[in-house]
Amino acid sequence: MKAEKFTDKDRKLVLEELERIQKVKLIPVKSSRKLFIDENGLPFIVFGGREDWHGITANAINELINAKREGAFVVVKKFNTKMDINVGSLSVFISNLNKLVFTKNGGLQFHCVTTEDGLYIEEIPDLYCNKVSEIYFPNHKKDLSRLKEISKIINIEVH
Repeated sequence: MKAEKFTDKDRKLVLEELERIQKVKLIPVKSSRKLFIDENGLPFIVFGGREDWHGITANAINELINAKREGAFVVVKKFNTKMDINVGSLSVFISNLNKLVFTKNGGLQFHCVTTEDGLYIEEIPDLYCNKVSEIYFPNHKKDLSRLKEISKIINIEVH
């Protein structure tokens, strides 16, 4: 069973968690739903989804380049039961834009590779994003249907 699409509600939960961690208020940048700036002027770009492919528009790229400062490169991996928040260096992303492939709309795209404690960008292996937090979804039950089949083969209890 695939996780549902990354929604505005999910993004709101992630922003609240980042604000809690950083002890700042994140303000949206009007040109993109993925771009934010904190009270100190630190840029944040927040990508989210259940898949490993992400894209960034040409406008958002220009905003980040014009910011000319380090920031937070955030990738949220959505699963059925939780979301993992991973953070890396925005300056490493910006300095390696030439390694990314263009989208049909003139933006850029990249792919994430999940690891035990975070993820890295396939096209920019130097850009490692550490998992800094997890948000668990309330009232989500584990799918035990497959486990029940396995319990007929090996001796395990299903609760």
